Amino acid sequence: MDNSAEKIKESLIKMASLTEENFKLACDVKTQKDQVFQIEDQINKFHTQIDDECFKFLALMKPLASDLRLIISIMKINADLERIADQAVNIKRSQKLLDKFPQDLVNMAQEVEAQIKDSIDAFINVDRRLSIDVIQRDQHVDEMNKKLLRSYINHIKNNNMDFDEAFGVIRIAKNLERIGDHCTNIAEDVIFLDTGEDIRHTRLNDNFTKDK
Repeated sequence: MDNSAEKIKESLIKMASLTEENFKLACDVKTQKDQVFQIEDQINKFHTQIDDECFKFLALMKPLASDLRLIISIMKINADLERIADQAVNIKRSQKLLDKFPQDLVNMAQEVEAQIKDSIDAFINVDRRLSIDVIQRDQHVDEMNKKLLRSYINHIKNNNMDFDEAFGVIRIAKNLERIGDHCTNIAEDVIFLDTGEDIRHTRLNDNFTKDK
């Protein structure tokens, strides 16, 4: 691997660590908004810096196939990490409508937190099996979002809960669902990095669960 490509990867890993930290802070109702916004600023700086480094690498280094796949993957993952940070900010903003996370939202946030961690670990280790696991688990996050949406719409209809509170839960659940989608994108990029195959918009088959 080209040394400069490895340095760009190291920068992305630092950005990923900040993204993971920011998500945890965003889901903690005791955390001040300014903490989340400050870390998001750092993530945004990494976002532009990493893109710039990738463009320079592509223009100047004439990379071989393996390095080219790495740089392409880094650029795509870079974008998804920045969007995860955006969703974390949205989660924090919606918390003004809540005194605390209800348990079903806590459960969903824990699932998504695990997705973030595992998608980042999959990238660091180029772990195809873990990437597949992240992709498959996203269906569970989607189902949790749908179930929560139905439940809280019923709360609103039956006047069992204050509208603003129920709406806040629904908005945060949607943010969590979108973060899960970004984690899936990262996992798909890891598979591309490992195999050179683009599996977007395709169904996983047994071949991908076996070592190549």
